[in-house]
Amino acid sequence: MSQYDDFVLLNAQLVSTRNTDYSGEDIRQFIQNFSIYESILNPVLTLKLLITETHSLLEKFDFTGGERITLRLTRPEDLEHQENVVEKTFRLTKIMNARKSGERAETIAFHGVEEYGFTSSVKNVNRAYSGKPGDIIKKITDEFLNKQTDIIGEEAQGNLKIIVPNLTPLETIKWISSRMTTADGLPFYVYSTLGYNNILLNNLQSLLQDPCINEKTPYGFWQGMDNTYEDSKTRNYVIQNYKIENNDDIIGLIRHGAIGSEYNFFNITTGRATTVNHNVENVFRMLLENAYLPQGQDKFNYGPETFVDDLKLSEYKSNRITSIASGNVYNYPYKSIDQEEHSGSYNNKIVAHSLHAFLNKTPINIQVPGKLYLSNKGNSTIGNKIKILFFNSMSDMAPDKHGLDTKKSGDYIIYSTQHNFHHGNGNRHFINMRCVKLASLTDNNPGIK
Repeated sequence: MSQYDDFVLLNAQLVSTRNTDYSGEDIRQFIQNFSIYESILNPVLTLKLLITETHSLLEKFDFTGGERITLRLTRPEDLEHQENVVEKTFRLTKIMNARKSGERAETIAFHGVEEYGFTSSVKNVNRAYSGKPGDIIKKITDEFLNKQTDIIGEEAQGNLKIIVPNLTPLETIKWISSRMTTADGLPFYVYSTLGYNNILLNNLQSLLQDPCINEKTPYGFWQGMDNTYEDSKTRNYVIQNYKIENNDDIIGLIRHGAIGSEYNFFNITTGRATTVNHNVENVFRMLLENAYLPQGQDKFNYGPETFVDDLKLSEYKSNRITSIASGNVYNYPYKSIDQEEHSGSYNNKIVAHSLHAFLNKTPINIQVPGKLYLSNKGNSTIGNKIKILFFNSMSDMAPDKHGLDTKKSGDYIIYSTQHNFHHGNGNRHFINMRCVKLASLTDNNPGIK
C-alpha cells in the first residue's frame, strides 16, 4: 500500500454457499479491478468483478452461480482506526466472459448483485396490501428482504389497496414507487447507494431543493485546473474527463408525450373517461412559481419559442395516450393503485412522466476522483446535487477572465454512477457519474477570476 493510493481493499472473501464446511477464501491477490454501479432507477447495487485465475478457483469453488463475495474497503487515511469501512456483500450471478491471459492463467469477468437483490429474485410477492404507498414499500422490504427503507417527502396518493401481480419484492417496490408523486406531481425514485445500507425512497422536489454537497468547491474542467485547486483535497474536484451524447432529443420527447399531448384515463368500473390535456409550459411554470429550480438557474431545458405552422410545440396534441384501470373497487378511504379522484390528480401522473423525460434531456457524464465518495457515513452519491463549472469557448475575453458556459454549468443531480476500482500496482478509484438537470444558468456570468 502507498500513501498515494485511493483505497485499500481490506478483504474480498469468496464463499461457496453449497459447501458449508468451507469458510471461503480471500481472493484479493487475484482481483484486477471491479466496478460497483448505482442508479436512481435501481433499488439494488450491481457489481462487475475481473479476476486473474491462476489457482483453479473456479474448479475449487465449483462455480455454478450464486457464490457470495464480501468486499471491505477503506481509504488509506482511515486504515489505522478502520472507522470508515465500506462493506458490501454480493452474489455472483454469472460469468460475463473468460479468456486466456497466459499458459496457466485465465482472466474472468463476473456479474454480481447485492445479497438482497439475489434474495428478491427467488421470492414472489403474491398478496394484498393496504395503506399509503410508501408504507407498503417499507412493509415489503422489511418482510421479504430484511431491509429498511427511508422515505423522504410525502406522497399525494393517499391510502391504497393493491394486489401484487406475481412480482418479486424489488419489482413490486419499483411498480408502486412509479405511481407515487408529490402534491405538485414530482415523481418518486427508489434506489440503493454505496455508502448507506438502507433503501432510499425520495422525491424530485426534495432532490431539487437540497443544497449542493460541494457548494464551496465546484467541480471544474479547464486548462490549469490543477493549479487553481492547489492542495490534494481540492484536487478531488477536478473533472478528469466528460462526455455529452444523445442530448436534446426533441423528437423523442414529442413522441414520448412529454411536450404536448392528450391523456385519456378510462375507468372500467364506471365506464367513464377523464381527459387531460398536457402542455409542458404549465409544468415549468409550476416549478418556477414554487421555486423548485435553483436561484439563477431557471432557464428550463425546453424552448417555448419553437413553432410549427404558427403553433407552439406544446400546443399540439402530438400524442394521444390512453390508460385503462379499475376504480371505485374498494370502500372509502381506499383506492386502487391507478385510481384518482379528479383530473388534477391524473395530471400529477402526467407531470411526473414529463419531468422524468426532461430530466434526461441534457445529461452530462463526468469522470472524477472517487476518494471523496468512499464513505460509510451516509449517502454521498445518488440523488445528491453537485455544482459543476465549465468555461465557455469565447476567445476574445481578457486573459485573466473567463466566462462560464451557462449551458453546461450549473447544479446537477447525480443520476447514476459507476465506481471503478483498479486494484494492484497503485490502487485507483474514480467515478463515472451521469448528472442531470432541468434548467440552465440564466446569469450571463461576465467573468470570473
